[in-house]
Amino acid sequence: MKSCLQGRGCAAWLLAAGLWLACVPAQAGQAAPVMSLSLRQALELALQRNTQLRIAAADLAQADASVARSAGAGLPHLGVDAGVSRSDDPLNVLGMKLSQRSATFSDFGAGQFLQALNSGASPLGLAPDNLNQPAAANDFHAGLQAEMPLYTGGRIAGLREQAREQLAAARAGNLEARQKVVQQVVDAFDAVRSAQAFDGVARQALQASQLAFDTASRLWRAGVVVRSDVLSAEVALDEARLQLQQAGDAVQQETDQLRLVLDLPQSQQLRLSGDVDVSMPQGDVAQWTRQALDANPGIQVLRHQLRAAGGGVQVARSQLYPQIGAVARVDSHDAHPGFGAHSYTIGAQLRWNLFDGGVARADVDQALAERMRAQARLDAAEQSVEAQIRQAWRQAQDAQRAQDMRALAARQAAEAERIVRRRYSDGVGTLVDWQRALAQLDRARAESVLARHRVQLQRAALRLALGRLGPEDLLAAAPGAPAAASSTASSAAAPRPSSEVSSRP
Repeated sequence: MKSCLQGRGCAAWLLAAGLWLACVPAQAGQAAPVMSLSLRQALELALQRNTQLRIAAADLAQADASVARSAGAGLPHLGVDAGVSRSDDPLNVLGMKLSQRSATFSDFGAGQFLQALNSGASPLGLAPDNLNQPAAANDFHAGLQAEMPLYTGGRIAGLREQAREQLAAARAGNLEARQKVVQQVVDAFDAVRSAQAFDGVARQALQASQLAFDTASRLWRAGVVVRSDVLSAEVALDEARLQLQQAGDAVQQETDQLRLVLDLPQSQQLRLSGDVDVSMPQGDVAQWTRQALDANPGIQVLRHQLRAAGGGVQVARSQLYPQIGAVARVDSHDAHPGFGAHSYTIGAQLRWNLFDGGVARADVDQALAERMRAQARLDAAEQSVEAQIRQAWRQAQDAQRAQDMRALAARQAAEAERIVRRRYSDGVGTLVDWQRALAQLDRARAESVLARHRVQLQRAALRLALGRLGPEDLLAAAPGAPAAASSTASSAAAPRPSSEVSSRP
């Protein structure tokens, strides 16, 4: 009975251990939750997590602190100091007693002087002991001092101008960084969606190749075609499988790049929804150029940097002028902890560096050269912005025309493939003609996807040059709108919708 119970106990333990071991791999193998992202959600995530934006925010905070620092340079500076000292140095002891307003004639040796005078001796050569060898004394000191610049030769005004313009440049730089991040997200997001559309095209090609192989096999068995048609269709089927694998790899590669832009771990699974649809801005090239000179954050950064350089020139020139300031001070001294004796001091001071070996002049020349450099950078940027706008506009127009032509070519290629396939199924056409039509259809579909991707890239580049590439400037595609791949699908084989294609790590 005992051995039976022990056997049952061992069996129970073995069963529990087996269940535990069976559960561990299942839990370890569970996939991470999938993150569903639309374009707007991806933009919000990138604007919160992007490293470049964090750097831009730090630059903005630093510039803001510089403004506060420059504002305080022209205000009175108030300071407090306190201390305690003990000394038997004759000069220090006499100074302590004078500051404490407690010095007596005895401290100057008056007793020895009178004693020598009364004894008929000459006191002029006498060295007073209380003056030359005093007892150690204590001094508890506290002071309050205020300083205020009265005239700085324009230094404070230059510092304020420099700090204000640097802050404005940092704000424009932050906006520029945000728009560049938006462009990166749009590029990466649309690249994934285009890769998914290519994957759909590859699936269509695989289905068409499978249909061609099945048809050739059926006709060969019926004695209509020769064995070489079956072998040729099999080769094309293997090639379609390879292209589908390559398309899947491209999806994963583009998804990895999107994770980098969004600052997400590479293990994070993504499922994208919606397509990128960047709208063309209203106006013409002339209007866009004027708008870019006013709204492009990169141009604004250079303009504020030029003005900041002007403030730097003013700061450098202030070294050539006198510096005048006022000071007021209140002190308290006591031989014991407390505030026994008080004194005050008020005054003004002038400092003027009359000769420094040409250092101040060199600083002015250096500041002037920096301003010239900032002006040259601004002129170059203003001259190139129009060329950038014209180039982006032309490329956007070309990409749009190419997209329309590719879409039409894909529809025509689909119809041509349907006719040739029908002829081959009826035993009239040849497999070579059908394969040529399939290849033309696949190429037309792929070029249509690529043309749509180029349209989005060029429109985003145009908006970036205009300084109008924010989340609010992007228009999401209408729900349920067909993707580029599915719009060119033939009636023979429809691909899996790109919205259902998830990006797996």
